[in-house]
Amino acid sequence: MKILCLCNHGSVRSVCLAQQFKNKGHEAISVGLAPESIFDKDAWKGFSDESIEYFANWADVIIDMSDIYNGAVSPRLEKFEDKVHKLFVGKDIWGNSQHPQLIEICWAYVKEFNKQLKVKSGDR
Repeated sequence: MKILCLCNHGSVRSVCLAQQFKNKGHEAISVGLAPESIFDKDAWKGFSDESIEYFANWADVIIDMSDIYNGAVSPRLEKFEDKVHKLFVGKDIWGNSQHPQLIEICWAYVKEFNKQLKVKSGDR
């Protein structure tokens, strides 16, 4: 399965989640949404709308870990809402995609995701 993992910058939370999906045999990439609300605080403006759309079209599933929209789908993903799953882990307090606590959170999510995937496909 092709999985797009998103967070604010695409460098900690989504990287960790993508790695855990790869460890389970999925094709996964991480990308940053860089919501407008962080533009004034950060020089990096994120991926272009064109790139986000390209990655979203590629993906079978989109997992949004960003913490900006209070549980709502990012305006940049509304067109792909049927593919979007929210995984709220809060703001990046880890600063490192290999932080043991973050790995534990992401690994638990991936295991549950795979379990649900097997149930949906009838594979028990």
